Amino acid sequence: MAKLTRKEAADLRLSNMRALVVEDEPTISLELSAILEGLGVHVMETDTVAEAVELLRDETFDLIVADFRLADGNSDLLLESVRALYPDLPMLIVTGLSPSDQTVDLSGKVLWLSKPFSLEAVRDAVTYLLNRT
Repeated sequence: MAKLTRKEAADLRLSNMRALVVEDEPTISLELSAILEGLGVHVMETDTVAEAVELLRDETFDLIVADFRLADGNSDLLLESVRALYPDLPMLIVTGLSPSDQTVDLSGKVLWLSKPFSLEAVRDAVTYLLNRT
């Protein structure tokens, strides 16, 4: 059996991952989903904190990518629910806020990404988070 390179192993691992995108701007949601799917990650989408929490109760995910401000709350509420259900689940939070407005997460399981973001920045953040778990 041929041995996989490190990149091939990482790509194979990402292809078995599932992500939940929580974003209320349709264009950004589609963009984030396309980036994740391009990495081979299976994606589900929602646009509210409430629906995201319901999906987390019914489904299994390896990553959450969420906008900080959503119509029914912010990602702090989502993070609280995530930590109660799945303490080790990594999150990528995208935001238009300045870095000083962002909540600090010392667990290393939450990364912040400022809008507008590049394909490479999302890809690097997702790869980092998913390969840490």
